[in-house]
Amino acid sequence: IIKEKIIKNFLKKSLTIISNLNIKNLIISDYSSIFKSYEINKFFYDQFFKLKNYEQISIYVDSQFSSSFRNLNFYYSNYYFLNFREFNAVCSNLNIESNLSKETLLYIFKRLNIQNKLIIKLGKEGSLSFDGKNIYQNKLKHSYHVKNVVGAGDYFLSAYVNFSSQNENNRLRKSNKFASQKIK
Repeated sequence: IIKEKIIKNFLKKSLTIISNLNIKNLIISDYSSIFKSYEINKFFYDQFFKLKNYEQISIYVDSQFSSSFRNLNFYYSNYYFLNFREFNAVCSNLNIESNLSKETLLYIFKRLNIQNKLIIKLGKEGSLSFDGKNIYQNKLKHSYHVKNVVGAGDYFLSAYVNFSSQNENNRLRKSNKFASQKIK
């Protein structure tokens, strides 16, 4: 019960900060399962999507659950990020074939009620995004000797948010390039 109160207070304070600072981008990521992702998502859904305020803020979700059903707890985000292991887990949890076909991506897109784009980070293969109609893919042009991938996904996410004014191909390319700097 104490943890529940702490979470609710945290979320209410977050909403106040978002409103007061006129924040346009909100990133939701639960690395250690500290929060109940379903409740966090529902809270922001109630605040932004139900009230039709979702055009005022872009919600970026990076699930961070490689083998869990929890990656299905996030829905109604503007942008939903998965690495390839998380993508495979989502497909497994939805009982669908794990491939990057338009049909598979569309099923996930609709099932999670993604508003703008589903983004799949493919490691050294680059990345792709899907907007419900079109697949955009950017393959890495250089072969990198990977020392450590820790943090590369976070670099990708931060670059993707930062390059929001770019067209999707440039956005993916620049995000891949930024993330690859972390793994060298």
